Amino acid sequence: MAFLYDIKDYFVEMEAYLNLKYYYSQAHEFQTYKRLQISNIAKEWYCKEGIIKEILKLNSYIKINKYNKYILHKSYPSPRAIYPLNVQIYSGGYYFNIDDLSGEIFKQIVYQNNSKVYYNEMDIIISLKDYNKYPEYYDKIKKSLLLLEVGHLIYNIILKTKVMGVFYELSEIEEDKVILRKSTNILKEDLKKSEEMKILDKLFLNRTSGPQRPSLFLKSSFINNSFSKEECVYVKNSLLGIENEIITIKLTRSGDSFFYNTVKFHYTEINSLNYTVNFKYVNELYIFLFNKKFLNADLSSQIINIGSICQEKILMGTAEGYNSRPLKSFNMIETEKFVKGLGFIEYIPHYFLVNFQK
Repeated sequence: MAFLYDIKDYFVEMEAYLNLKYYYSQAHEFQTYKRLQISNIAKEWYCKEGIIKEILKLNSYIKINKYNKYILHKSYPSPRAIYPLNVQIYSGGYYFNIDDLSGEIFKQIVYQNNSKVYYNEMDIIISLKDYNKYPEYYDKIKKSLLLLEVGHLIYNIILKTKVMGVFYELSEIEEDKVILRKSTNILKEDLKKSEEMKILDKLFLNRTSGPQRPSLFLKSSFINNSFSKEECVYVKNSLLGIENEIITIKLTRSGDSFFYNTVKFHYTEINSLNYTVNFKYVNELYIFLFNKKFLNADLSSQIINIGSICQEKILMGTAEGYNSRPLKSFNMIETEKFVKGLGFIEYIPHYFLVNFQK
């Protein structure tokens, strides 16, 4: 059974936005999977041709940002820097993990316990078990937050492994995990000296949502290493360019106005879309939409795709010198009116991203 996000979850989320009550005759029943029993063994360094280490690094803490209330950061954003996702790689009968703080790689032996281990060599398993780590005020949107976060992380994994010549695809979304499987493997040599790897590591390190301040989008004094023109061109050319049925609306500010193609909006009009942001200080706004037709199906993969597309925009913004902050809370009624006014009648807004200057 999949980690299901369907129309019932959508209405629960709308209750949080619109303060409405929805009642359902039947609650979700999730099948309980037989879990593999894992015995933890002593920490041991292991790195299969550099791949395991480079993948797991993407889910370890890489930066302390003293200008933000939530100071520990990984290669992707997480609400309040909670980071509930756990990543494992299956290889040779072991799960390989990374210690969040130390960055040490360790392995856990897999006991089959009369059940078949169905993982393939070098499968990546992203656990969804800890989504209750989100605080209570996220309760109605925590499933959505978790799937978006999975999308952010998956994008980084696929982008970085592609540089190494290892190609992964999203294979399965299960009750308590997401599985990425390797499609081809043309491992590049000398990963440590790869200029491409260095640029991506710099990109992940420089990613920031900006300072946590009441004014939110005043320029910050946070100093990042800037990207050269050559590095910025590389980032633009290396991004995956995900194509699917997700619609991305981009608005760019010039002076006191935002532009979508030739359509012009004063920033105060855009302020009505969000409860906390003063768009006078925002350079770019992205709104991510999914098609209404998916409300009758499992939306899990659509929401993961939105997270991945958002992560692509975050990394591009990072290369161009922006703080990039995704926003799940917004004024649903005003935003729906806004996107319909732009012609997207059959689409529903689900996620925001704002880029603003450092």
